[in-house]
Amino acid sequence: MKGPSPLLQRATLLMLFAVLATVILYYGKPLLLPLSAAALFSMLLLPLVRRLERWKLGRFFSVLLAIVLFIAVAAGVISMLSAQVVLFIRDMPTLQQELNERLSQIHGWINRLTGLTPHEQIQFVRQGAERFLGLAQNVAMSVLSMTTNALVFIGLQFILIFLLLYYRSHIRAFILLLLPEQHHQHAQHVIQDISLITQRYVGGVFIVVLILSVLNTLLFSVAGVPHALLFGLIAAFLNIIPYLGIWIGTGLPMLTVAVLDDSFKPLIVIVAGVWIIQQLENHVLTPRITGAQVALNPMATILALLAGSLLWGVAGMILFLPLLGIAKIVFDAVDELKPFGFLIGEQRKAEPSRIRGTWLTWRTRIKRKKTEPVTRE
Repeated sequence: MKGPSPLLQRATLLMLFAVLATVILYYGKPLLLPLSAAALFSMLLLPLVRRLERWKLGRFFSVLLAIVLFIAVAAGVISMLSAQVVLFIRDMPTLQQELNERLSQIHGWINRLTGLTPHEQIQFVRQGAERFLGLAQNVAMSVLSMTTNALVFIGLQFILIFLLLYYRSHIRAFILLLLPEQHHQHAQHVIQDISLITQRYVGGVFIVVLILSVLNTLLFSVAGVPHALLFGLIAAFLNIIPYLGIWIGTGLPMLTVAVLDDSFKPLIVIVAGVWIIQQLENHVLTPRITGAQVALNPMATILALLAGSLLWGVAGMILFLPLLGIAKIVFDAVDELKPFGFLIGEQRKAEPSRIRGTWLTWRTRIKRKKTEPVTRE
């Protein structure tokens, strides 16, 4: 009696691994989420720590000083965002009054379209306005709450970041002890690649977010959007989520300016400006600053976003991309896992040399036919 085929065994093990990984990620979120975030921030701060260590400050004080500088930058960003959210909440009654007045002026158009009486229209419009502004206020309060929670979260992260940076040599030695000695050199190269690519990716993302914050704020200011700085920061941070983040971030300012302005010019300015900024980000900023550090194809990116949202929420949508990029480095380094690295990676383009060789071959044939003498029988 023949046993199960190797392909069936591999497929079964793959399914079991996928189920086990999903269960671990879902139920291990309270531990794995802060640990993953701390690991990424640790790799971001690692070049600064190494530079401070070269200045003979010692590992303890180098790590401590790097974390203090990180706290100062994070506190400045969070305080600025919180101040903008407070101002937005303070202006909500004024925005609600303007919204009611604006919508009350279009009852004639609504009457021709729906047949509702002016009184019914006003009641319906006011209810809709209250719902809309209530939703906006809830969003603002959620952002403020998220900012407070983020402050607590970052405060708890500092211990993990400090320990990961301080004991990084110990962790590296532990990983090497898990592997046979003949694989130590190859494993060290893989660890260096993971550290370098993650540093470039995370650092590049922060630089791109900073540039986009300035561009989005200028765009919303030109379009006449109130609280342009707040909306510009939110849109820039949401841009970390590929494909969808920038449009989600610009949805609220577009709705706000659509209600407060009679013409479509601000909406056209915002849509055109966001498209231009996206082209600049996709073709100039990200390739030059971040580069193709996490070379994932769109299918793998979308699946990572869905899985991250399902398992870890918004944080998962942000963290799963670099984590999957790290996994790809490991896949490419292990022969048995290379097919998975190929599956989630970018599709290889045709080699220029082969294309050029084919073109030269056809061109030579065409020239040869033109220069051949015509023989008459």
